[in-house]
Amino acid sequence: KVTQKYDLIFCNILAKPLIDMASDLAGHLNPKGRAILSGFLIGQEKWVRKAHEKAGLRFLKSYRVNGWITLVMEKEAA
Repeated sequence: KVTQKYDLIFCNILAKPLIDMASDLAGHLNPKGRAILSGFLIGQEKWVRKAHEKAGLRFLKSYRVNGWITLVMEKEAA
């Protein structure tokens, strides 16, 4: 059971762990809380993004640098 909620969670790890933890991450965010997800390749964006959208986050913005990508996602309001 999740007991602590946060307004911001930053994750700089590989795509597979980000995908696997999407629902846990969403559970630890306050409504309108943001997640910054990085450490994976541009070609993996759709899988990471889809997993977090399925967990209740919405896409806000992405940043691409030298083949790497960072996603900014927000938890939907309660």
